[in-house]
Amino acid sequence: MNTELSWSNLYGLADPRYISTLAGMLFMDGKFSQAQEMFGHSARHDFTAPELRAIHFRPRNPENPDEPLRIDGVVKVVKAGYAIIESPGYPAFFCPGSKFGGLLMEPGLGVTFEPAFSAKGAVADRPQLPQKSS
Repeated sequence: MNTELSWSNLYGLADPRYISTLAGMLFMDGKFSQAQEMFGHSARHDFTAPELRAIHFRPRNPENPDEPLRIDGVVKVVKAGYAIIESPGYPAFFCPGSKFGGLLMEPGLGVTFEPAFSAKGAVADRPQLPQKSS
């Protein structure tokens, strides 16, 4: 791990914002083992539940930096209050909910979502049905 952000590990590992940001960057760079190791640091601290769940890093769309990145995925598991979404090339994303507006999650449903990162891990945020191209 040779990012400038990693130089701050001594103090940063005690901050959920730091863990979310660095682990999220590693995750989006395909360094999943390093990202998981970084997310694991959150369990070693007495962070509150809101600190653990708060989203602190949202990758931007490289084609339009004013917009968040959206990726496609498929709902694999739905339980009371959450879903698991898989997307090609990434480990599974946790989706904190099973209903969003009129969208009811069900296994096999194709969705698009914003990848986001909390100190606990990767989050599928703001899921919606894919837009139909004309």
